[in-house]
Amino acid sequence: VCPSGTFPSTVQGVPRCQQCYIGCLNCTGSTKADCGTCQTNYLKHVSATNKGCAPLCDPGFVLSSSGDTCIPCTTSCSICADGFYKFGSKCVTTCPFGTTANTQTSNCDESLNPTIVFTDVT
Repeated sequence: VCPSGTFPSTVQGVPRCQQCYIGCLNCTGSTKADCGTCQTNYLKHVSATNKGCAPLCDPGFVLSSSGDTCIPCTTSCSICADGFYKFGSKCVTTCPFGTTANTQTSNCDESLNPTIVFTDVT
């Protein structure tokens, strides 16, 4: 059994305990995404593209109501997490009608020619 902050691994056929990513109390591997729980004074990041532990919430993240997890900002945001687009002061995963997702700036840009898609119901 490996101690906290390490995980079981085999290196060249020899079983050993390897170090978790910094801030991880327990983990299944050595990368940030492999963190299970965080050490004291570290916060768990929860999103599709940003997982792991950090001493502060990363840009585009806010502290959850539980106080121990960082979640992507969705309202009153100055910056958005990866996978989100800025629309006014909100961060959205899909830009609303009349706007287009700009993957370079991560903003919802106003569309010059919004298109309406009609579905034939016959």
